[in-house]
Amino acid sequence: MKLRRILFPALILMLALALVACGGGETPSSDTPADGGASAGEEAGGGGEEVVSAGDAAAGEELYNSNCIACHGPGGEGIEGLGKPFTTSEFVHVQSDED
Repeated sequence: MKLRRILFPALILMLALALVACGGGETPSSDTPADGGASAGEEAGGGGEEVVSAGDAAAGEELYNSNCIACHGPGGEGIEGLGKPFTTSEFVHVQSDED
């Protein structure tokens, strides 16, 4: 009986921590165009090509540091038993910027 009194709250606490660490349903920032069109960071390149910004690096770093760094580490190298490394992940390397 004593074991249940200790184990159940510990299990609930671990589950809550796991949910918090995985992040939540943040809404996109107001800087993102709703129609998927051009953003303020886009520039016209030479030869008639348009250079499109890949995103907001500062916002991405802030998001990574607040949600992902606990398991995947400061450089994305992964933490043993918690998160896989991004640096050597075949899945990450085959994704396009849009994905």
